Amino acid sequence: TKHLDMRNVLVPDNREVRKTWRSDCIKALSKVHTLVKLDLCRCSSDFLDEIVAACPQLEYISAKAIKNSQINMTNLGNCPNLIELNIRSLEGITVINVSALMNLTKLKHLSLITVKNMSEVLEVVGKMTQLESLELGEMINVTETHVIQGFSQLTKLRHLRLEKGQQDCPTDAILQTISQLPSLIQLELINFDVKAGFEVSLARCSNIKILLMIPTYVTQSATTNHLVMEGVSKLDKTLNFFAWGLTLELLRVTDKFIDQWEMGQKNTSAKSTTQNPQKKSGGDSIPILKPAIVDGKKPKEGAVTQVDVLQLPKLHKVLTALLPNTKI
Repeated sequence: TKHLDMRNVLVPDNREVRKTWRSDCIKALSKVHTLVKLDLCRCSSDFLDEIVAACPQLEYISAKAIKNSQINMTNLGNCPNLIELNIRSLEGITVINVSALMNLTKLKHLSLITVKNMSEVLEVVGKMTQLESLELGEMINVTETHVIQGFSQLTKLRHLRLEKGQQDCPTDAILQTISQLPSLIQLELINFDVKAGFEVSLARCSNIKILLMIPTYVTQSATTNHLVMEGVSKLDKTLNFFAWGLTLELLRVTDKFIDQWEMGQKNTSAKSTTQNPQKKSGGDSIPILKPAIVDGKKPKEGAVTQVDVLQLPKLHKVLTALLPNTKI
């Protein structure tokens, strides 16, 4: 046996039965010296720790449903053949002894998601220059210094996925740093706040061929969408594939916005408006801030802006025009 998939295994609920099952499982796995790939079920980090201690020959480990709040990397660091490591917790996890990852000199793919102490992780990851694929989250409580240290030396990195870039996440510093990585071609930004300056920093990433973007939509969604479109439009000569994730919350808020605007039109006879929603849709439209343009010139600072509401087919058409060489 080379590959063991335990993702659908149901762990016993009874504590004593579970303890016996766990012991028997570790004992059995320790005898399978040919095992190189392991997909784990929902389990504790202690169970994972015991498995890797018993099976140091593993090359692939995936544990995407860790139940508890801490994980110790010491035993994982003693798996010299490890090529791919995927760790995700259910509610957030603190990584202990992160420096043990430095022992994994053959590691090509690292995924650490829902991590609470990301600043410590970045300090170590930044030295793992052999990495070709990296997935990290949550990108909060980190500074510009952390992200520069974490990404600037990863010259072999081809794929980068970052999750939960919110609050004070230095998104601009991230984009500016990774724009210098010579091998990076795929970027995924999941649940990221999009703020002023994002479009300028994204425009620098001419090395990116594949982009997945799922912004957060808490406030000012029209501005967020405008900044995303401004940024990707500057990559029209280099971007091959662009996926834009739109949340259900955004679509619902847009519908509510249209309803409110229509009610306002019935109750007022205003001569002009800065809002410009189009026909009502059934949850398939988004708002986009559109600076007023006069005679094809960019608006002056302080100029009146409009909010256009685009149905998704229209949005796709606009993106296709902006990015003629890109699959949307």
